[in-house]
Amino acid sequence: DKGDAKKDDAKKDDTKKADAAIGGGTTAPGASSGGGLALKHLSDDCQVAFHLDVTQLLGNDSIKKEIVPALDDLLATTSPKDKDFLKVQALVKDVGFDYKKMQDISVCVTNVQDAEHSWGVVLGADLKPDTVAEALQKVDDKKKMTLEDVGGHKVLTQKEVTIGQAPDGSLVIAATKDMYSKLSSATGM
Repeated sequence: DKGDAKKDDAKKDDTKKADAAIGGGTTAPGASSGGGLALKHLSDDCQVAFHLDVTQLLGNDSIKKEIVPALDDLLATTSPKDKDFLKVQALVKDVGFDYKKMQDISVCVTNVQDAEHSWGVVLGADLKPDTVAEALQKVDDKKKMTLEDVGGHKVLTQKEVTIGQAPDGSLVIAATKDMYSKLSSATGM
């Protein structure tokens, strides 16, 4: 039947687009070839690197049809019953986060063979500069994280994590202050 064949072709096309968005498979038509904001933050010493083109992923027909409306409804909830969700909404507002403007996510792991390996994640998004650390501190009820200055930027630190922003507004989450510094100042591999 021609209708079933068209549905099968559409599913295959959506699968190709999703594969391309996560760095595998074929490249989707109209895919960005310019890398991304987060990708520019990977340092030269990354031994394991992963990059997800969120812009392309959100452009996938299935994602636009199924996931995006659900996220929009969730984020538009005006009176959530969960206190933690209220904190997330306040945080999102304070930093100016809009998932639709998120470009990409990159992950870097260094010293893979050593006990002292390190990792970092960069979220390439159009966030208000130097807002993340203070906004997170507002919602940290248990006050487990400490506000510090690393390289002229406000960061929150805890035993094994440092959270802050790069000068371009990207969110940087790293295992150490050193990894945070590398990723927040890196200009590409």
